[in-house]
Amino acid sequence: LYGKPVLLSTGQTVIANDAYIRESILDPTAQIVNGYPAIMPTFTGQVTEEQILQLTAYVRSLGSKERNTGTP
Repeated sequence: LYGKPVLLSTGQTVIANDAYIRESILDPTAQIVNGYPAIMPTFTGQVTEEQILQLTAYVRSLGSKERNTGTP
């Protein structure tokens, strides 16, 4: 997912970067991915800033593994 284009339900396309992941954690209804229902709860007030950074780094690392293995 990280670094790739994401088609939103509005028809707009955004890149899944740090800002997108952060917003998706804190305000998951801000940018709904096309074809998916808006069911993810907000994690505002439930995770610390450090945890947000760790989650973002984890998602970013998954993209690195895909690039390293050649998996789409």
